[in-house]
Amino acid sequence: MKQEKFKTAVVLGLFILTVLTGCSSGDFSADRVASESVSNPVPPMVTDSMDFAVMDFDDSFLSTESTGINILSPTTTGRQLIYTTDMNLQTTDFMPTVRLLLDTVASFDGYSEWVLINGRCLSRPDITRSANFTLRIPTDNLERFIYFIENNYNVIRLEKRMVDHSNVYQNDNFELEILRAQEQELVDNDASQAELNNIRRQIRDLERTTNNLQNRVAYSTVTVNLSEFIEIIEPDPANFGERAVVILSNSFQVVIIIFLALLPWAIPGGLITGLIIFLTNRSEKKRQKRIGQPIE
Repeated sequence: MKQEKFKTAVVLGLFILTVLTGCSSGDFSADRVASESVSNPVPPMVTDSMDFAVMDFDDSFLSTESTGINILSPTTTGRQLIYTTDMNLQTTDFMPTVRLLLDTVASFDGYSEWVLINGRCLSRPDITRSANFTLRIPTDNLERFIYFIENNYNVIRLEKRMVDHSNVYQNDNFELEILRAQEQELVDNDASQAELNNIRRQIRDLERTTNNLQNRVAYSTVTVNLSEFIEIIEPDPANFGERAVVILSNSFQVVIIIFLALLPWAIPGGLITGLIIFLTNRSEKKRQKRIGQPIE
């Protein structure tokens, strides 16, 4: 009888421990997967077809005859077209690529309006670097510049927008002609200096607006976000002994992780099982004492 109750208590304790540890292991696995997905994001896939920055290039391929590019610029269309281009690029050779990009902009008669380079400290070589650029490229060379980027960088994203300001430009020029005619009329009629200053201020404001529009038409804005890709290649163990050591090391780490995850629940489960066994034995001793049977 005593052995049957003891077995029942042990089975009950193990059942409670199994339920508790089962819930714990499920939560632990979910939390671990979630934390690893955030702290260690999967790097983008790299294939042999991806084109990274090429340090040496021949710019003869950028001619209109070789590229077949039909450039829609103010020079060829006679319209006031403003182009804006956004690019996200990726490279494995960061600083030479940055220098190549800046040199290429200069070779296309453009200039850098804003440059920001985010490097990394020497103690954290695993951090990827990035750079942001706001470039001004002559609109006549914009398509050739984009063609060069597509052939020398890994382009993640490219967005190009165009706004036609021809009507605004024509209206501003028409209004300028009217204001200048009014200015000449005031001069011929010996108008007051206050009237002349007022009309000339309007002319200067409108000329400033027109010149700004012409500059935006002549030089397109290109924003570039350049990011570094670090490809981590872990070498395979050279022989069977080293491979076995790696496998055993990884297995030991997994066992330690599982043990630490189950430990908070194993302790209360063991205490509950011990308490059940103690109470069962105590109850059995009292029962045997009450009926006068010898206590084992």
